[in-house]
Amino acid sequence: MQVTWGGVAIALVIGGMLLALVGAAYAANAVILTEIQATALASTKWNLNAELRDALLDQSRAAAWGLRAVALGTAAQVAGTFMQWWRPRP
Repeated sequence: MQVTWGGVAIALVIGGMLLALVGAAYAANAVILTEIQATALASTKWNLNAELRDALLDQSRAAAWGLRAVALGTAAQVAGTFMQWWRPRP
């Protein structure tokens, strides 16, 4: 099997996309807060800051959706790259 410049390039592109996909999924999982976690973060020793808790939950949901969109876009790029690479040759 001969290693070609194009083969190395496609391997780097696909590898980079897969790393971005895994990284985005990992980050999305890390930023999701449950209501219990947000309540704990927004609580002081004597009182609860409900506005802070709600803001944390809103930000967590927005970040998770954004990172899911990045992951989906990366998956589409990987699929497109594979389709171009493995297209039928005449």
